[in-house]
Amino acid sequence: MNENATMWTVLAEAHRALRDAVRGVAAGGWDRPTPCAEWNVTQVLQHAAGDQIGFASFITGGPGPAENPFAPSGRLAAAPTGPPEPAGGRRVPGTS
Repeated sequence: MNENATMWTVLAEAHRALRDAVRGVAAGGWDRPTPCAEWNVTQVLQHAAGDQIGFASFITGGPGPAENPFAPSGRLAAAPTGPPEPAGGRRVPGTS
C-alpha cells in the first residue's frame, strides 16, 4: 500500500469513529462537559472534525478547517442530526 492510500485509510477510520460518536450524542447533549476540562461536547466534536479536515487538506492540498481545531468556539449553526460531512465536504475514500 502506498503512503497516500495509507493516509486515506487512517482518515476513513477516523471519520467512521467520529460519525459513531456524533450518533451517540443525545438530543440536548452538545453543551455537556467532557473529560477535556476546558471543552464541552461541541468543542470536542469541532476539534476532532477540524483535525480530520486538516489531515485531508494535507493529503489533497485543499482548504483547511475554517476554525482553529485547538481553540474550538463551541458554537454550531445547528445541532448535528446525522453524521458530519466527510473531511470538510470532501469524500473520503472508503467511507459511506
